[in-house]
Amino acid sequence: MSETKIYSIREIFYSLQGEGFHSGKAAIFVRFSQCNLRCDFCDTEFDTILYRYNKEQLEHHIQEILNKAKITQKPLIIFSGGEPTLQLVEEESLCDGFYRCIESNGFKLAPSWIEWVTISPKTKNIPQSILARMQECKFLYPLFSFDEIQIYLQQYPHKHYCIQGIDRGDKAYLYAEFYKEMVEFCKKNPQVRLSVQLHKILQIE
Repeated sequence: MSETKIYSIREIFYSLQGEGFHSGKAAIFVRFSQCNLRCDFCDTEFDTILYRYNKEQLEHHIQEILNKAKITQKPLIIFSGGEPTLQLVEEESLCDGFYRCIESNGFKLAPSWIEWVTISPKTKNIPQSILARMQECKFLYPLFSFDEIQIYLQQYPHKHYCIQGIDRGDKAYLYAEFYKEMVEFCKKNPQVRLSVQLHKILQIE
């Protein structure tokens, strides 16, 4: 008999997606603990574990949130982290019936039961198999230069792309000079969206 899988989770909440292609849409966020990287600009306390849930407990928690909010239609489910691919596995599909999204740094291939894969690369050596699986790529600028982003646009022209400034802890980054540079880049490359972390501007979760 296989051992029950337990997920280490930082938080679960209902809000609006503030970044990327699905910006502005209602979503249940499941933020997993643990990450394979230690980025100095990361805005998530991924080492904190508030819940240790098996599949049934996790799905029950999500349903309780929807019941409390009196939501009858199923919103997006967004698995983020930390790095969610450290815990999500092909063999155990979570939240069937929802449109499931994952936000990953590209460390591991996302399970096939995930409908929407967003890769936000933090390193320059993401395997092609992982990039081919993604629907969306979110670049942090100036971590990735415009020239480096252009390479992705050429290699994977049919993917969705967005670019976002690195948050240093306050809204001042929104007015930094590099945001003007990103605006010009998006104007020259219409397939790239500008992502401004809407949830932080609106001061919501």
